[in-house]
Amino acid sequence: MKTFALLSIFWMFLQPLHAEEQKPTFVYKPAVMSVMIGGAFGQSYKVTYDQRELRYYSAENFFALKTATPVVIKPTDEQWQAFFDELEKRKVWKWKRDYTNPDVNDGVYWRAIISYETRDARDLVSSGSNAYPANFKEFLAAVRKLIGERPFE
Repeated sequence: MKTFALLSIFWMFLQPLHAEEQKPTFVYKPAVMSVMIGGAFGQSYKVTYDQRELRYYSAENFFALKTATPVVIKPTDEQWQAFFDELEKRKVWKWKRDYTNPDVNDGVYWRAIISYETRDARDLVSSGSNAYPANFKEFLAAVRKLIGERPFE
């Protein structure tokens, strides 16, 4: 009986150690990401990710983004995970494809394409012109956190 009790105690101490070894360290990073906001007459921004580098572009207008030199950003695993968690919290996967205000010809255009290779579909394909989903400001804040609080609005 003493042997059984000692083995039981020994087993109890090993369980937590064994459980920690098996804890997954997977961090959700998108397979593809391209987020842009700007206009013809104002500061414009773009963030892209292709499973290698996260690139941040800034230019004086939408058209100048095409020739802007990117800044390579290296988010930590914690920043990537916080970004994914924020997208989940905001349910951006349920956004409509288009948010357009037909009464405004100029102004702000935006586009968000983000795809995660997860078990459940996690794809965002949405854009707009002078109209936004209800939680768009929080989405922009999540992007800013991912890119180290650089301008993105």
